[in-house]
Amino acid sequence: MIPFITFEGPDGCGKTTLSKQVYENLIAHHACLWTRNPSRRPLGNLLVEQLKQNSMPPETALLVFLADRHEHYTHVIQPALKEKNWVLCDRFMDSTLVYQSYLCGLDVDALDKWVHAFGWFPKPDRTYLVSLDYETQQKRVSNRADASANDEAGKAFFDEISSRYQFLSDKEPERFMIVDGKAPLATLVAQISQDILRLWGEGE
Repeated sequence: MIPFITFEGPDGCGKTTLSKQVYENLIAHHACLWTRNPSRRPLGNLLVEQLKQNSMPPETALLVFLADRHEHYTHVIQPALKEKNWVLCDRFMDSTLVYQSYLCGLDVDALDKWVHAFGWFPKPDRTYLVSLDYETQQKRVSNRADASANDEAGKAFFDEISSRYQFLSDKEPERFMIVDGKAPLATLVAQISQDILRLWGEGE
């Protein structure tokens, strides 16, 4: 099996840097693709701009996120997997379930069941959930030049997002691996790289 691997966690947890470093570490072992959501395709670019302006209703954002996730999987992720590339993706459907369920006032489990009832969004084979406390997250996002509304939404928002991620990881413990976002980057890269190589070795 060729793995589809995702990195998840609240804004500011360091998953983007971590996923890129793991990718750099793994390409010596196997052909890999690093990608991210929102995608950098037309729908993804629209989302990024609208979210920066905070001008899109959350219900609309949910639907556009789903469309972008599907297009991204169909045109980027799935072809790479067919070419036997290990795919590492910074955010995927779990982010939509967590953030959009909260912003739309929906139950995360109900949204999870509804979204996956269509069979359009394959589950990742492994998801690394980066856990972080609020105080550390705030220190990190305060240094960002492009801070988002989510970065400044407060502790209650952060705690709710973290809680919903925990719910998903408890629901699928065989898929999720929680890692400590406060650990040194090199330690996390080694830990995750070793886990991937343990599960898939040199691939098929």
